[in-house]
Amino acid sequence: PIDFRGYGFSDRPLSGQYRYVQDIAAAAKALRQLGKRKIFVVGASMGGIAAVAAGANVTPALAGVVSISSPARYRGLDGVKAGPRLRVPVLYLAATADDNAGYDFSEDAKAMHRAAASKDKRLELLPGAAHGIGLVASSARAKALIEGFLKTH
Repeated sequence: PIDFRGYGFSDRPLSGQYRYVQDIAAAAKALRQLGKRKIFVVGASMGGIAAVAAGANVTPALAGVVSISSPARYRGLDGVKAGPRLRVPVLYLAATADDNAGYDFSEDAKAMHRAAASKDKRLELLPGAAHGIGLVASSARAKALIEGFLKTH
């Protein structure tokens, strides 16, 4: 796991701007320098939209992206607009009743799924209202979907 700038143990952004995609690109670069060739990005909520945007922009291409309970738009990131550039395998997960903070995360997942250019894309809407990491922690189905995606790609 990584902490984005300004979160967890990382330093606060000097400019006050967040650079989620650049943070993921830097993490992928560091992993490649360690000899890793197959890099997936799995993100929940804010991390999910960052994963989608990174999947559309990071080069060399990621092996795949998992977006869990992601808003379609957040802090300048737009998963729908990134969709035509998103060509890596992608799994979108959300709970059907996860509507909070002005977002409808299942509708956002549907919109991003429709927009994604990837030929290998999947949308899974699970029952309940759990959000982000809570969805994965409370759902054996969510865990199995993520693990299956990672194993088969």
